[in-house]
Amino acid sequence: MNPVPPHILVVEDDVTQALLTRRRLQGRGYQVTLAQDGHEAMSIVGKGQCQLVISDINMPAVDGYTLCSHIKSNPRLHNIPVILLSTLSSTEHILQGLNAQADFFLAKPVNPQMLFDRIEQMLATPPPTEEEPPGKPIEIVIDGVSNWVTANRRQLLTLLVASYDNVVAQNRELGLAQQRLRASEANHRALLREANDALIVIEPQGTVRFANPAAENLFRGTAAQIQQMLADLGPRAGETREVSILNSDRTVAAQMRTSPTVWDGQPALLVTLNDISNLKTAVARIQELEARLTESENQSSGTMRLDSLAACLTATAANP
Repeated sequence: MNPVPPHILVVEDDVTQALLTRRRLQGRGYQVTLAQDGHEAMSIVGKGQCQLVISDINMPAVDGYTLCSHIKSNPRLHNIPVILLSTLSSTEHILQGLNAQADFFLAKPVNPQMLFDRIEQMLATPPPTEEEPPGKPIEIVIDGVSNWVTANRRQLLTLLVASYDNVVAQNRELGLAQQRLRASEANHRALLREANDALIVIEPQGTVRFANPAAENLFRGTAAQIQQMLADLGPRAGETREVSILNSDRTVAAQMRTSPTVWDGQPALLVTLNDISNLKTAVARIQELEARLTESENQSSGTMRLDSLAACLTATAANP
């Protein structure tokens, strides 16, 4: 006969988060019951229907601290492990959790693997039936406000382990985020280098941080020369205008667009220059042809008017 899987109570007023947590835990083989607040959870726990409680802190009616205190103050229930979900960003939250005798804290958003590991550990070694009594109240003054902590040594150690685990997890997530950011920046820079338009990244004071090959070809100069020529153009964030660039062999007409960006984590400006010299030459040629056509049409119209006048005079002369 297969053993009955442990029964876990999840107390969460956010329906979406509650369903997600239940799906994850059921995927690991646990039985799961949901409660929307501490009041409902008290009734379920009192019936002896769960082996572990996972509770959010902020809930209507009865919050996670009150629920935890209720469980831990009941001699029949106090050995049920209680995991509180907290940001651990507020000293007040941590002190309240200690005074509520929580068995562990997990930072939100919860890392699923950390939750699974902690559940397995707590089900394997639940709190002792004969718990060490709370220590003498310790006064902790924070921002001029006195806070009293009565946690025993096991609870204090729990807080230290929880804080360490969360810091490690956050550092791991930060490291992964930085790796993704560096990969994204590398892809972004590769796209900038391969672009046909001239692309230049400058600091707010005008220092050139990046210029792609198209920009070097357009300006026919070094980064220092590009920086000087850009300074003469005076790019400003959010503008689009036509400019003239005098390089080593010709004057280039370009459309310049400037937009704010971030480069190496610092604010910068992205200057985009599109060579429109050929376009302007083509437009000028078209305008020249249109002018000639108009002139030709006017001349033809004048000839037709003279011919008509001559015909009229001839007809009048023939019919006095």
